[in-house]
Amino acid sequence: MLTSSSPTRHPQPARRHFARLHVPRLHVPRLHRLGAVTLAGAAMLSVGALIAPAASAVPPSPAQRSPAVPKYEPLSYDTDPHTYPVRVAKPSDSGLAKNGFGDVGVAWWWFKNPKNPAEMYTLVEAEPFWGPRAVGRGGPVVWGLIDWANSPRPQFPFLNGIISFNKGLPLGLSATWATADGKPGMRSPGLNFNYRPASNSWAVDAQSPLASAHFTATDPVPGSHGVIQVGGNPQTDSLMDEIVVNSAAHGSLNLAGRRIDVNGWRVGYWRMRIVGSAFDSGLNPFTNWSGWEYSPVMEPDGGASEFYGIINHQGRYSGPLIDARPKDKGGTRICSKSTLAFEKYRYGQGIIGPITPPFTPFTIPKSITVTCAPGQPYHFSKTFYPDYTGYVGAGLLDFTEVPVHTVPGSFGTYEHPRWAQFKLRTK
Repeated sequence: MLTSSSPTRHPQPARRHFARLHVPRLHVPRLHRLGAVTLAGAAMLSVGALIAPAASAVPPSPAQRSPAVPKYEPLSYDTDPHTYPVRVAKPSDSGLAKNGFGDVGVAWWWFKNPKNPAEMYTLVEAEPFWGPRAVGRGGPVVWGLIDWANSPRPQFPFLNGIISFNKGLPLGLSATWATADGKPGMRSPGLNFNYRPASNSWAVDAQSPLASAHFTATDPVPGSHGVIQVGGNPQTDSLMDEIVVNSAAHGSLNLAGRRIDVNGWRVGYWRMRIVGSAFDSGLNPFTNWSGWEYSPVMEPDGGASEFYGIINHQGRYSGPLIDARPKDKGGTRICSKSTLAFEKYRYGQGIIGPITPPFTPFTIPKSITVTCAPGQPYHFSKTFYPDYTGYVGAGLLDFTEVPVHTVPGSFGTYEHPRWAQFKLRTK
């Protein structure tokens, strides 16, 4: 087992008594994510041979031992309790018009199946090119339904099981136009998120040739609402709105002709401003993000544990820790600042190989313990356990979206991306 405190062993140790030649396979990129895949990176694969020593009684010298597993961890932590206020989210935070913290550009509903925790679907919508926001103004909306298989075995033509074509198309996209009306959620031709205050529930209706969704979300538990300043352009600071961190789903999805019954599933609803900040990082990575952490986990009591944060261009991490419970079980507690302890890194398997500098497999921790920083109104810790080590290598960054759990019976998702410039700086 690889640990952060002991030397790692080569994943394919040499056999005794005879030499063995190891020639890596050439991986050809087949998937583009965030438009960041570079063909030059795909070609820079290592080719070499490892000759095992014939004299098996002689132990390897220190120079022959494998190097430590790279960690790509934050270099420092923002623990100032007086900056970047974070509070409990409200349904009104989900409106399309500009709110108190600024613009919002992306939202998604994410579904988890308690009977198969690895399975996840996301209904994602993005609002590009809107400009200044206000009630009565609008713009284009691009939305889609995604099937995350997270299979333990590689799914052709990929090298891991994150995405699979076994059930048909894993993605259905569409586009529409929406106008901010000052109400929670959104209304548009073909895509509607409606909040029902009388029952404290949400009704979602989405319809397109390749994807549709018709469901309600009841007994919602809210997460956090706040902003994280990461430097660079203030208009690209990240705004987080966890409108629903856990709720009960009732209804169905349809993807490329396949009906998915989500009755009995759990569903969450996020909104955030991320697109401008992510693009700014890609264009000028030395003034904005170096990476981020994000992990909401739905738990058996109807509540959730969650942490998220951004690593800025200086390597400083800033983000909250949330303990969200139904009102009759204590409600939602938030520490606006937190620190992270990563343990037992493992090499992951890229969906198309290691194409992000420094062109080595990305590493994913086996556990992350998140603790409220000093000066917070609460003091507690949560430990998150990623259940999968597949990742997407995208040339300018490596990115995970993998199953994770906290307590028995829990399930969630874990994002652990790092930009190439930060990986090169901290390897």
